Amino acid sequence: MTLRRERSGQRGLLSQIAEGTTRSLRESLAANGLAQEARECRNQGSMGANVMKTSRRSFLIVTTGLASSLVLGHHASADVGQVSESDANAQALGYKTDATKVDKARFPKYQAGQTCASCQFFQGKPGEALGPCQIFAGKLVDAKGWCSSYVKKA
Repeated sequence: MTLRRERSGQRGLLSQIAEGTTRSLRESLAANGLAQEARECRNQGSMGANVMKTSRRSFLIVTTGLASSLVLGHHASADVGQVSESDANAQALGYKTDATKVDKARFPKYQAGQTCASCQFFQGKPGEALGPCQIFAGKLVDAKGWCSSYVKKA
């Protein structure tokens, strides 16, 4: 008798979790402009237990994937920051936030007028003070900066 109550309690808890997850999935779809998919999800949810039983595996796969992408997307956006001259990679490449302060003896390749803004690895828009750089894994670099990986834009 106790085992039956425990199992029915677990089913009730799972149903609540599934219902809450379905609701948040619908809201996420609607927020991303996927209203048609949200409507289909809502219609399937109102059809009864048969729909849930036949598509539980696909529901869990989609929900898990969506939750993972939201978490990973949040972590990826949190990692973007500005490159500091004291970073290990920046020091190895001789990165300076002000290109006029480059040590010309250590980096004879440097020529006046070379800046991150005119480098092919700089992905910022023209006129922006900071922009992402492919060399520094998308971190922000100063447009007036320079490093030894400089390659003039074509």
